[in-house]
Order: sequence, then C-alpha cells, then structure tokens
Amino acid sequence: MVQTILLLAANPKDTGRLRLDQELRDIAEGLQRAQKREQFILEQRLAVRPRDIQRAMLDVGPQMIHFSGHGEGEQGLVFEDETGNTKLVDGEALAGLFALFADQIICVVLNGCYSAVQAKAISQHIPYVIGMHQAIGDKAAIAFSVGFYDALGAGRSIEFAYKLGCSSIRLEGVAEHLTPVIFKKPETKPSAQLSDQVELQQPKPQELLQKGLEKQAEEARAFQKHDRFRHLEPLSVFRDLDFSPEMVMIPSDRFLMGALDSDQEAYDDEKPSHCVTILCSFAISKYLVTFDEFDAFCHQTSRHLPSDEGWGRQRKPVINVSWDDAVAYTAWLSKQTERLYRLPTEAEWEYACRADTTGRYYCGTVLGEKHANIGTGKKYTTDVGSYPANPWGLYDMYGNVWEWVQDVWHPSYLGAPQDGNAWLEGGEQALRVVRGGSIHYGPKDCSSSVRCYLASNTPDKLHGFRVVCST
Repeated sequence: MVQTILLLAANPKDTGRLRLDQELRDIAEGLQRAQKREQFILEQRLAVRPRDIQRAMLDVGPQMIHFSGHGEGEQGLVFEDETGNTKLVDGEALAGLFALFADQIICVVLNGCYSAVQAKAISQHIPYVIGMHQAIGDKAAIAFSVGFYDALGAGRSIEFAYKLGCSSIRLEGVAEHLTPVIFKKPETKPSAQLSDQVELQQPKPQELLQKGLEKQAEEARAFQKHDRFRHLEPLSVFRDLDFSPEMVMIPSDRFLMGALDSDQEAYDDEKPSHCVTILCSFAISKYLVTFDEFDAFCHQTSRHLPSDEGWGRQRKPVINVSWDDAVAYTAWLSKQTERLYRLPTEAEWEYACRADTTGRYYCGTVLGEKHANIGTGKKYTTDVGSYPANPWGLYDMYGNVWEWVQDVWHPSYLGAPQDGNAWLEGGEQALRVVRGGSIHYGPKDCSSSVRCYLASNTPDKLHGFRVVCST
C-alpha cells in the first residue's frame, strides 16, 4: 500500500533563518534509499500559508504530515501571510482542521520550537502527533527527521521511529534528545497504518489497561497511607580490592517507585507510580565507576581505553562506555573478586537514590548548583564525590553523567516488575535504561524518577555507570 507524506515548510522573512531546505532534502534522500522506498510518495509545499495547508490536504490526501519551521508555544505555529511575514495559527484551529481529515491521517510531525502545545491539541483527533516541548536547534531538528524517516523507510513502527529520531539527536552529540515528545490519541486504537509492513504497536484492550492503572494507583495510595517510611541506615561500607569500587550496603524494604500522577513536572514514562519490594539487601557503589577503576580493567584485559574528552581521568567518572562495556566490566570484576558484580536494576537504582524519600529530589523540593553537577552552564564532569551525598551516603545520583542500568526500555511502568528485578521482557530490546541525568540537563531532567534510554552498543560522553554486588 503506497502512502503519501506531505512535507510543509514555512520560514517567514521576519523570523530567524532555518536550514529547512537541508531538512527536506535529507528526508527525501533517506526515503529514496530506504528498503521500503516504493511504499512512499513525497509531496512538498514551501512558504506555506494557512490556506495552503487545507488545499494541500485536499489535493494530496496524505497519510502523514511533516511541518518544518517555527513555533511560538501558546501563541501558535508560525506560517506565512500574503507578504511573507509571520502568521500565527493556534493549536485549537489546527486541531479543528485535522479533525476533518482524521479518517485518513495517522501521524503529524511538528518539527518546530515549542510546538508541543499544538501537537497535544491535534492528538485529540490523530493517532500519533510529535512536537517539541522547547526550542530545538537546526542540527537537532534535522537529526531527528533523518532518524525518524530512516526508521519508517526500514518498515519500523511510528513509535520506534520516534525513539530512533531522539537517539539520532544524541548520536550527533546534541543535548536536545528530550525535546521531541510524542502524543497519542486518547482512548482509541490507530485507525490505519502507515503501510502494510509498518506494524504499529497495538495497545491492550482499554478495559484491561484501565484495570491495570486502577490497581497500581490503589496500591500506591494504600502504601502512602499505611506504610511507614523507615529511616534505615546503611549496614556497612566495604571495598573488595584496591582497584574495585567502594561499596555501600543497602537494606531491603518496600518503596514507591516512579512519579506521582499529581507531579506535573514528571514525564509520562515516569508513571504510573507503583509499589516495589526490594526482597534482598544489596551493595551499590558509593561513587560512579571512575576512570582509575575502569582503566585498571582495560589494562588487564588489553581493552581500548575510553576517551575522557579532555576533561581528565583519575577520579572523574568514566565516560564513553556503552552498556555492553559496563557489563563486560562487571563480569571482569566478578572474576577478580569472586563475588557477583552487575549493573543495578532500575528499581534498585531508584530505591538507592531515593534513600527513604518520596519527592522529586532526596535533597528537598529544589535541586540547585550546590547539590549536583547539573546543567547550569557547566561543561565538564567533576570528580566523583564533589557534591553532597544522599541520605544513604551515595554520591552523584543526580547529574554528572547518566547511569546505565540493566533494564530494557519500556515507555511506561504499566506491567513493571514489583519485586525489584530487572524488566527484561518486551519493550525495545536494543535500548537500555539510563538514570540520573547529566551535566547538560537541568533539575527537571535530573530527579529521582527521571529516566531515559540509549542503544546498548552506543558509548556516549555523558554516560557512565555504577555497580551492584549481590550479597
């Protein structure tokens, strides 16, 4: 089944110049070389005025619409007027237009700054809508488009394409991969597919989905009401070998994982909150694994030393290590110490990070420069332990670098394990979860519940890890 993608572009002369021609060209070239290229037709409209959109939708009959240009948040999406200057169209007006074509359009991409407002409004009628929740630079916008359409051209689903687009931004070394957001039409299944070969992820029957949400919400409320958060002290601190990480014992207990539904700052993938029981105590490294510790592994195994980006080694957290590299390190450390070392599960990481706290931050309601090495103009990682520890004596749980954990990426906690084990079934098997944020992110993206992902074989200068020892 051949499907049509309508590419729209607007860059009024009274706005900043964008590289829209390169973006549209890169999309077209990517689809022309794609495995499923015969399934797509591209149509372009440039210098788009509001009425040009409805005319193009009538003439072309697209299944997908991609807009490249500017956005102004609540004020509207930026099109051109008769003189080539700015003409704003608000989200409700766009949603009303798209509602008329809801029987044919499956996906809309608004690749413009602050376009999430319009995307959310349009998603009331269209199965998938992607927008940008803040400003996005040319490099990131183009990288997202290339990754997104490369995935579609390979026959992958829209949700996978969205994730690959975000991953493409990270691979370009741009700290804007959290800017694109995807909205789904509420309480409905997609009415069409981009192609017979593109398998959209089908949601569970609505009644089962609602039942699962209600059950987890009930458990969370019961836990908050009846369980007493005990201030348990770490049992001990130890180090097996001179070159192995210093470890802190963490007691077993029950905790509330994820962000509360009332937390308006949280992302959807941090929800629903749910009760998790950590069945056994475990030890987790007091600090992020350092270059000194990882370099010892590299020297003994003749492994290539990861780059420090010129930021320094020794007590700096190791960076430019993939999930696969981190797992290889834990296997080597297990052999050296004759103990079982591994990456933490996502539940163990959050439990250790929270340290008997339930808010966004273990340090209170605000996360600032005095608490962590976060995105406040800083460009480099700092030595581990340079900022105050959490209540259980663990350092750099926020900021500095993202931390690999065991789990496969899932876009929400619906169906997540409640026993503290890693969630390895289903999800996006090529992607692994990272936690804690990094130096390029602000407080919102460096909290106890914030989570993200990266391909397991991809090293990155903002990614490191800490280890767990099972006892």
